[in-house]
Formats: sequence, C-alpha cells, structure tokens
Amino acid sequence: MEGAAMNQGVDLNDADSVVGAVYFVVGRGTEGGAASYRLSIAGVTNSTWGMVDAVASNSGYTIGAIQVDLGQRGTWPLGETGDRALEEGEISYVDAIIEQASGYAERNGLQFTDDLTRLRSDLLSHGDGGLRPNGTRREEVSFIDTATRDSINAWAGSDEGKNWIHRNIDIAQVRNISTAATTMVEDFGQNIPEDRKFEVISMIAKTANQMPARLDRFETALKDGGDYDAVMAVGERLDSNISYYDGLKAAAIARRYQAEYADPLKQAAMDRAHAKVSAEDYDPATEAGDLDIQQSLHAVGLRSRHLSHSEQVTLQLQENLNTLGFTDARGRALVVDGDFGPATRHAIEAFQSDRGIEVDGRLTPGIVEAIQDRVNELDPQQAFDRALQGIPAVDSSLSGRSDAGAAVQALRAGLSQPEGRQLQLCGPEPVFDDPRMQRLAAALLADDDAAVSRICAEIERSPEVEAMVRQGHETLAEQERQQQDAARQNEAQSQNLVHH
Repeated sequence: MEGAAMNQGVDLNDADSVVGAVYFVVGRGTEGGAASYRLSIAGVTNSTWGMVDAVASNSGYTIGAIQVDLGQRGTWPLGETGDRALEEGEISYVDAIIEQASGYAERNGLQFTDDLTRLRSDLLSHGDGGLRPNGTRREEVSFIDTATRDSINAWAGSDEGKNWIHRNIDIAQVRNISTAATTMVEDFGQNIPEDRKFEVISMIAKTANQMPARLDRFETALKDGGDYDAVMAVGERLDSNISYYDGLKAAAIARRYQAEYADPLKQAAMDRAHAKVSAEDYDPATEAGDLDIQQSLHAVGLRSRHLSHSEQVTLQLQENLNTLGFTDARGRALVVDGDFGPATRHAIEAFQSDRGIEVDGRLTPGIVEAIQDRVNELDPQQAFDRALQGIPAVDSSLSGRSDAGAAVQALRAGLSQPEGRQLQLCGPEPVFDDPRMQRLAAALLADDDAAVSRICAEIERSPEVEAMVRQGHETLAEQERQQQDAARQNEAQSQNLVHH
C-alpha cells in the first residue's frame, strides 16, 4: 500500500520540481504578484523615492521574480549566475534591460532619458550610505528620474517584458539558488527530517537570493550536526537583526505549499506547474487562464480562480498598486491575494497622497478607476490589452439585455482586428465621445445592478451602438467567409493529394 501512495512532498531528487517549487515559494510567494515585473529598491516606496536613508542597507535596483539586485549583479553576463568577463556577442544584465526598456519606450511613445550612460551608472548603484560593522560607509543609491522609472516598469509589466524577464533573468537565478540550497541540505542536512527539508531549502534559497554572504551561517549549523530547529534558529537570528530578511517567510510559505502538495487532487496540477515555469519558454502572460499555474499560486497565498467579485476587484487593485510602486508600510510589495487588509489600505492612502486626493484609504469605484487610469497612462498598449481581455466579463454581465449583448459582441469583434485599435475603451481615443463605457465599468466593479441596467439602456438606444453592431456583424461575416474559404482550399488540397 505504501508504494501506491502519492508523494507527500515536492520530489527533492527531481531538479526541475525543486526549481519550479522554489519559483513559486521564493519568487512569487515572498515577493508577491506584479512585484516581479517592476524596478524597485528594498525599503523605498513611491513617497520615499529619492530618499537614500529609506534604502534597506546595501540594496540596489531589483527586478524579476527573484528580485535580482543590479547593484550586485548588473555587470554579470545576461543569463549567468556568477561574475566573469563578457565574451564576444554577450551583454550584461543592466545593458540588456536598458536596451529592452528603451526600445519599448520608443515604440510606445513613453518618456525615457537620453543619457543612457548616466542611467547605467545609476542602475548599478546601491546602498544607503550607512556605516558598516567595520566603521566604513556603504555606497549610496543614485535615483533615476521617475519618468524613466515608470517607462521601465511599463516595459517590465507588459507581456513582452514578462516573457523576457522570465527567460533571461528569473529561470537562471532560480536554478542557481535552488541548486545551492538543495546541495547544502543534501550534503550536510542528515539530521533534518525529510518532511521538513523543503522548508529549509526554501529558507536557504531566499537567503542566497537576498544576502548570499550569510549562507555560511547555515552551512556551519548543518556541518555541526544541526537539526531542523538549529537551522531555523539561524534564520530567526537574521530576521531579528535585518528588517527586510524574508527567509522565515519563505519557510512558512513552503510549509503551506507542502500541505497543499500533499493533497492528491492538487499534486498532479502542481507538478505540471513546476515543469512549465522551469522551462525557458514559459509565458507568464498566460498564467491567468492556466489552471495548473493557478493552483500553485493559490498554494503560496496568491490568486485563486474561486474568488468573489469583490476579491477579484481587490486583487486587480493590488496588482495595479504594485505596478505603480505603492507598497505596504514597510516598503514591501503587496501580496496579490484579493484580501483588503491594512497593507492594501496603506498603499491606497499612499496613492491618494501622491495624487493629491483626499486620503481615506477606502476601496471605492472612484479610487479603483483612478488607480487603473494611472496604470493606463503609463502604458497605452497595456490599456488596450486590458480592454480586450475585459470584454467577456462585460458580455456576460449584459447577457440577455436586448441589443446590448450584440453591441459588446460587435465591440469584441472590432477589437480583435488590427484596425480595431481605434475602438479601444481606454487611452486617448475612447469608443464613445461620452463616458458611458467608463461608467459601466465602474458600476460593474461596484456590483451596482441598478446602475448597470440604467447605463445599458442608454447604450442600447445610442446611435453609436447601432453603428458598432453593423460593423461587428460585417466583421463577423467576413471572418466566417474567410474560414469557409480556407476550409474549401484545404479540402481541395487534400483531394489533389489523394489523386496523386
């Protein structure tokens, strides 16, 4: 019977399984949602941008699920996990990021500094200027201008940026810290129970990510015959002395992750998720519709496909606040879990203060719209993508409401075409001259059925909708004709092959 049972924990003998699990626990779990896809500095919030004394110790600019510190590793060859001289045809992390982000900004009409030499120097800077234990002073971060920062974040948060970051930064770094932690536990962790080893691996991996110079403390404890409690005590000492240390947090998330993984109904999906994210060609932009990825994200306390509508609104709000760089009271990115707690309230208050809005920290349709509008301002392409992705939700809400459903179907058809950009809901050229679609979106977010019905009635009667319905029907008819032509051509080709 024992041989027939499923594994109770992540298979530590399978390198890809460990890499995938560490990606979720250490990368997504301890960093949280969209924090992977923006430029940040540990300890620095939007309101403290430019203040060196807010920087956490020797931290520099970080990016990626593992938050690679450019101040420490920016000159390494792209994709490498150690320092060496660049070979012909290679490029460093910092230069590659500048190249990608500046190109994206140019293509999308975003502001970006012309002084790339200065930008490179700034991105490689790090430190709070404070005293080291030996009495010498650390270096100081040099802050880049906010317009360029926002443009880099727009690139990093786009589908293009997410794919590039995963392929060129995340997967190499995750493999590095996973290997270092697993090797240490395999070599010296004989006194750690098998069912606690993944917790220890996750804590050591997070330490390798945040402060590799402290790894020797764990190795010493293990070599001295330390058990689980002895190793956790090392993490507790680091946590008590270093405010931003997240090793214990990683261990706690790993404990939850193992509990989820032990469920036979979830294990197969999580195994598939591990295999997907450990591949270089994984596309983070597809995760919202991937049930396997959603299962592993849920296991680390992030998004779930079974959230209430209000939780979904909060979840999107948290992602947007992370994208804009608004954090909790300790300067940490928000955990994207749909839970409206003190951390999210603090980030809303920081946004309100930054934008000159009355500071009350309340989650209202108005603040949701204001935050979304700010994200849209940073990246018109993302705004267009969100409009397109949001059409099915609007379609569902209008289901059975006379011609409004047909109008939305027509809108979707128009947006699906290259020329459909002129119909986009957000950005400089909205669908309608009046704000009815924006009001509809706000009403849907607020679950205000009466307002939805009232606005739908307005939309149904509008000449714009009639025109859009006609255009949509024409587009759909053309699509159907093209599909029929393609089917006839395929059939003819098949018959020719049979005759020959």
